[in-house]
Amino acid sequence: MIRRGIIRLISLLLIVTVCLLFVNLIAGFAVAAEMKKIKFGWIAATAIPAFFVAEDKGFFAEEGIQCEIETITAGSSMVVEVVASGQLDIGQCASSTTMLAIEKGVPIRLVGVFEYQFIDKQGRAWDAVALVSRAEDDYKKLEDIRGKKVAVNDIGSIYNYYLRYQLRKRGIDPDRDVIIIPIPFGQMQGALIKKQVDAAVMLTYTYAIAKEEFPLKIIMEGTKLQGMDIDDTGGIGVNVKFAEKYPDLVVKFLKAVIKSSLFIAKDIKENNGEFVKGSVQKRLKYKPKFLETWYAYRAYHGHEWDFVNPIQVPWSMIPKKSEIFLSEKFLKNPITPEKVIDNSFIKKAYAELGLKWDDAKGL
Repeated sequence: MIRRGIIRLISLLLIVTVCLLFVNLIAGFAVAAEMKKIKFGWIAATAIPAFFVAEDKGFFAEEGIQCEIETITAGSSMVVEVVASGQLDIGQCASSTTMLAIEKGVPIRLVGVFEYQFIDKQGRAWDAVALVSRAEDDYKKLEDIRGKKVAVNDIGSIYNYYLRYQLRKRGIDPDRDVIIIPIPFGQMQGALIKKQVDAAVMLTYTYAIAKEEFPLKIIMEGTKLQGMDIDDTGGIGVNVKFAEKYPDLVVKFLKAVIKSSLFIAKDIKENNGEFVKGSVQKRLKYKPKFLETWYAYRAYHGHEWDFVNPIQVPWSMIPKKSEIFLSEKFLKNPITPEKVIDNSFIKKAYAELGLKWDDAKGL
């Protein structure tokens, strides 16, 4: 009798276990079915911690979305093209290339920002790039590079246009008085050392590491090169048709990135950014020293809130870039912020998160 009782108990336990497994399996299928997919494109080897952390902290999953990631190796212009074509829904899009695409009728809008470059209220410059030369060369200001060879990461890069604009302001013709050469960021150090170029618009953290091996100096900081209080270094571009069809998914995506931005600021303040550094290192495989140098130059999160609401696109940069593009004859008429930026999604995201939107910021 005892043996039969034990057998029955074991059988009952097995039945209960199988039922629980079945219930969990069904629940898992239900969750998977609820997850909405978004096709997202990012530029290879760029650091976008707001996106990385949103993935690692599960903020996208919390919003019921799953990002299918496409890595683009050809730069922001290609991301804009792929988003506009509908092959991607959302992409890491520079505002400059997005502006020019919109002026040509391309269906894409900026709805947020992943990364910024600016000078904070304490006077600290959070530069993404800087115009750099060899320390031995007698270049002290931008005017000194007249007749010299200067490297930019791409002829279509906004940094090239900033450089050309600043040269013109100083009476230097960028087409006749300076030789501008496209060289990928990773090859600029070697080009300077081998004297293939006289100056280069380098990533600041790359410069900081490079100057320990070879004497370099900064001629002009990125914030001075851009000539703006705050600028984006990576915007959130959305395909217009996708946004019209699935506005809730755009809002959910932005909510996840807002959560990430708030978390990063807290992580930097309380934990020296250990989580965000881990997220960046996981994707980009930075060596420890390079990772710490990147952090020293780009761990600005929270400081930008003096100027913008978290991840908001600054309206002020659109007229300034429009002015630059007019000088380059890329535009026939100025382009307005209203034509480039759609704040409706981010404002809804704020409302759903219970966050206050400050209308006085981002202007």
